[in-house]
Amino acid sequence: MLSTILRASRIQTSRSSIAAFSTCRPLRQQPIYQPPTPSEPDNPHRAFYKSFGRPIAKVFFMALFTYQVLHYTWMRLEAMEEKEEMTAELQGLEGQLRHLAKSTKKA
Repeated sequence: MLSTILRASRIQTSRSSIAAFSTCRPLRQQPIYQPPTPSEPDNPHRAFYKSFGRPIAKVFFMALFTYQVLHYTWMRLEAMEEKEEMTAELQGLEGQLRHLAKSTKKA
């Protein structure tokens, strides 16, 4: 009994697969894609930033980078200048100290 049911299901399956792949059936036409229509008009601000957002961001980040480089350079030069001033002041004070030490040894 079970074998006849399996045979019947195989026959039915093979017939349906043949019918599914038969060239006699008419082909269905695929619907042509149509983009959805916009429900509301485009915002002019959104259109502006959509067009010019990347260039504006690029200029902004280039300006930010330039500012950071100039700021770092300025601070570095200022630190070097202060170091030179401190070194010169220190050498002057050491010279005065040596002069005073020599004058106290003589006296």
